[in-house]
Amino acid sequence: WAPDGNDILFSGTADDIKLVALAVNLADRQVRTILGSPVPVTILDVNDQGTWLIIDEDTVNGVMAHPAGSDRDIDLTWLDSCWGPTLAPDNKTLIFTNGRGSSNYTVVTRTSDRSPLVTLGEGDARGLSPDGSWMAALVATPPGLFLYPLGTGSPRRLEQGPIVQIQNAQWFPDSQHVFLTGNESTGPLRCYRQAIAGGLPALIDVQGVETFSLLTLDGKAVLGLASDLKWYLFPLAGGEPRLVPGL
Repeated sequence: WAPDGNDILFSGTADDIKLVALAVNLADRQVRTILGSPVPVTILDVNDQGTWLIIDEDTVNGVMAHPAGSDRDIDLTWLDSCWGPTLAPDNKTLIFTNGRGSSNYTVVTRTSDRSPLVTLGEGDARGLSPDGSWMAALVATPPGLFLYPLGTGSPRRLEQGPIVQIQNAQWFPDSQHVFLTGNESTGPLRCYRQAIAGGLPALIDVQGVETFSLLTLDGKAVLGLASDLKWYLFPLAGGEPRLVPGL
């Protein structure tokens, strides 16, 4: 409560991005901003003299590396928003997502000597192929899955076929196929197998899954949450799912 008892003070957001300090007046029920801040603000309390107790949150999503033989970590973050690092086969290059690169994010590489970023292309990095040749990335607008070569070659955009929204992408162990989860225009979340050489994604008929998670390393099963809110390993070739205890 405000000291005069006429307002309720609280923290809220209109854009799902940043909390701001707000007040609502009991008489006119109008909500107004009462404290502007470049960082999120949470109101904890207000005393009778009008002094506020608040938390201001300045969050940095960063990427760190610890080179072999070194006695310290190295900060490879660019600006304040990087995530999802993967170590390249040379053991000195990190591939990660730069949240400030564009509205779609960008997939970048940076070596542990803190050399400048090298941009592979737009998207949110989703994993390096097991043979170290390709980085998969999801692009929001227009939606699609892109593959960026780490060596020679040109970027590829895979055909989406009936999928209107790809939720996630992972690699099969042969490095020639990707495992996709996504939604068609109607129906539940489904999973697919797609060759990176070209062609449409092929539906994998896995029944009873509410949410897909990780593909097993051998590419034969996927961890999924069923309608009973328990986690199972669902064989991609068919058969009974196996309960995973402890999750």
